[in-house]
Amino acid sequence: MNRRKSLVIGSVLVVLVLISVFVVVARMGPAPPRIVDGYEVVMFDLRTGRETLVIGGLDLAGAARFMPDRSVVMHAQINGTLGIWHVAPARSPTLLWEGIVGAPSPSSDGSRIVFGEHPGGLRILDVGSGTSEAYTRELLGLPEGSGAGSPSLSRTDDKVIFNWKDGTGPQHIEELYLGTNETRILLTVPDPPTDLHGAAFLPDGQHAVYALDGLYLLDLGLNVSFRLTGPGEAGFPRVAGMGRAIVYQVRGPIDASGRPLFGISVYRLDSQETIEVFASRQQTRPFPDIDFDGQTILFAREHYALSSQASP
Repeated sequence: MNRRKSLVIGSVLVVLVLISVFVVVARMGPAPPRIVDGYEVVMFDLRTGRETLVIGGLDLAGAARFMPDRSVVMHAQINGTLGIWHVAPARSPTLLWEGIVGAPSPSSDGSRIVFGEHPGGLRILDVGSGTSEAYTRELLGLPEGSGAGSPSLSRTDDKVIFNWKDGTGPQHIEELYLGTNETRILLTVPDPPTDLHGAAFLPDGQHAVYALDGLYLLDLGLNVSFRLTGPGEAGFPRVAGMGRAIVYQVRGPIDASGRPLFGISVYRLDSQETIEVFASRQQTRPFPDIDFDGQTILFAREHYALSSQASP
């Protein structure tokens, strides 16, 4: 009898505890909205799935790129100053160029950096001396209202590849020969399904990749394109130094606030395999980069502060 009574009392206590937990959860309600309080640049090891470096405390973060010594050059705003910054281990960030510019792309030896600048031209910065050379929209032969987007140097550092569009009409991929300042259109997309978002040379100099409604490989000799991924909007491809892997940005669904979410994928040229590194989960465009060996990526993301539930 006492045993039965104990069991009954125990059951009642369990029910009371469960009710208490339910009431507490009900009072807590849904998780509070996350608030962005800054941005950061992250180095991520594809082999281990771990973050090996986080550069935090940024007011804004755009594209970040590997330098040959594995330091980082990035388009960011730090302490109110927007421009191209260089970040090396155990050193304070160094401002290389101040202003509103596009994604930086270092040369193979890290001595020069090319980036787009307003109102539509390119600039090549000599890192050591701080001097630079401007390539205006007029010099590039681009129409008014257009601009050189997502420039990238070739492995031999003698050519720059970039994309541009002619108003609402055709879009183009073009190369600039730095020795002669001559330009050549590599590809014209007369009726693109979406905007071109970047192009990059492969190390052999005979091929390039570009991003549209997927990732494409362009044979520069045959002038023929081959689809690698998709359909699905891709952006800002970067090629590993050995040419075996391409990292790119993926546009995903629209979130509850009406903004698109972005993810990161890697395409392996040797195995023709697409690897989803991160599903579409962040509002900030990651503008990913990949190191020479194709084993580590670099990208930008928003940083969220803990926030409390707003009062009714």
